[in-house]
Amino acid sequence: MLITGSSQGLGKALAFECAKRGLSLVLAARRKEILDEMAHSLRETYQVDVHTIAVDLSKPEGVDTLWQWCKREQLWPDILINNAGRGLFGCFEHQSEMDIHHLLYLNIEALTLLCHRFGPKMQQGIIVNVSSLVGMIPTPYFSVYSATKSYVLHFSRALFREWKHKGITVICLLPGYMRTGFDTGAGIGNERYLKISASLGLEVEKVASYVLPRILKRKPIIYASSGNSFLAFLLGLVPAGWRSGIAKLFLKPFAEQNP
Repeated sequence: MLITGSSQGLGKALAFECAKRGLSLVLAARRKEILDEMAHSLRETYQVDVHTIAVDLSKPEGVDTLWQWCKREQLWPDILINNAGRGLFGCFEHQSEMDIHHLLYLNIEALTLLCHRFGPKMQQGIIVNVSSLVGMIPTPYFSVYSATKSYVLHFSRALFREWKHKGITVICLLPGYMRTGFDTGAGIGNERYLKISASLGLEVEKVASYVLPRILKRKPIIYASSGNSFLAFLLGLVPAGWRSGIAKLFLKPFAEQNP
């Protein structure tokens, strides 16, 4: 199993959950020292094979670096979890072009290219693309981020149908709020928003234990909890324009006061 963005948050929690089941792991993320510490802990605790590669998938050379390393090491995953991603919060006109570029590349292009490269090498494989519940909502002040997650949702659904006859299952995972470093990485500094986010957020360990059995059962759409599933059902009943308007009412004060 190859997990990108595995040094923290959901990626890290999934790595430990997979190791509990005796699954061999390839962990990819930017920070080598954290990956090496994780690998040592996983080997010692669960006696599983763990390989690590430090790679930045927000840069154009990142996908090829990961691909060439797997090719050289002859490590071809039967499960790929495209978890690496980032957020970007605030008024669109104030966001830097560099941040927008890195967001688009990591959340869309790198994920797509990893599917394109690793998918055809799989036999009865599973690809998990991590989207978000905001992929169902055109979200002001998360405008670029929510659009990338909408892409991941539609791309995954389409590829699920396209590759189903090949024995490759493409899954879309749509978590909601989780207690991770997402808010900080997205540039959110508003204390009130951070408190709300923390109060609503699920523990990533609980999310990982909830979603992994569903991944292994090849469910095409997976939410982070039964509560998230119900919320997604409700969102489906609300017109997109209303969803966007409600999101704006909630987020506008935080965006305008964001340091």
